[in-house]
Amino acid sequence: MGLVTLFSSHDGYLPDFALTMADRTEPQVTFEYTFTVKHCIDTIAGFLKRVEVEPRPAIAEILTQFESTVRQCPLGCQICPELCQLPGV
Repeated sequence: MGLVTLFSSHDGYLPDFALTMADRTEPQVTFEYTFTVKHCIDTIAGFLKRVEVEPRPAIAEILTQFESTVRQCPLGCQICPELCQLPGV
């Protein structure tokens, strides 16, 4: 299984191959969310409920944006540069 990372042109870095990847059909990607993600979503939902914001639409939008970004280049994107700097990663 490969490491899924994200990049964006907003960060000032867009690999040369990204432009050719944009012309290709979208790769088939299956997202499997771990228990850690469920725990994080539950925590976010709790905070949203406390400030009287309906959590379902907010969580759905977050997941949609994440999946859309990862689908653009699932095997060559960097999710968070800070995570790559952790020892053992």
